Amino acid sequence: MASTERMRAYRQNDSKKNVQLRLSPETLARLDQMVSEQGANGRAEVINKFLSDDPKALGKLGSHLLRRYFRLTGKTEGTARNEQGVVDMLIRFDG
Repeated sequence: MASTERMRAYRQNDSKKNVQLRLSPETLARLDQMVSEQGANGRAEVINKFLSDDPKALGKLGSHLLRRYFRLTGKTEGTARNEQGVVDMLIRFDG
C-alpha cells in the first residue's frame, strides 16, 4: 500500500478529480457486478465509460447494457426510436 505522502504527491500531479456518490446498496451491487463482468480496474472506470467519447468504449458498454436489458426483461427483441419517434433500429437478442 502506498504511503500517505506518495498518495498526496500522486493526487497533486493527477488531473482527475474525486467525486462522492450516494448509491443504494442494490445500485452499488450492480456497479460492482459491472466492474467484474467488464474486467474493469474499478468503479470509476465503469462510470468513465458511461461518459466517454470513445466509440469503441461506448460500443462495448452499449452491447453490455443491451445484453443485460434483454436478460433482465426476458425479451428477445427491442426497438430504438430517433428524436422524431420513428423506429430506426430493430435489435434482436439470441442469448
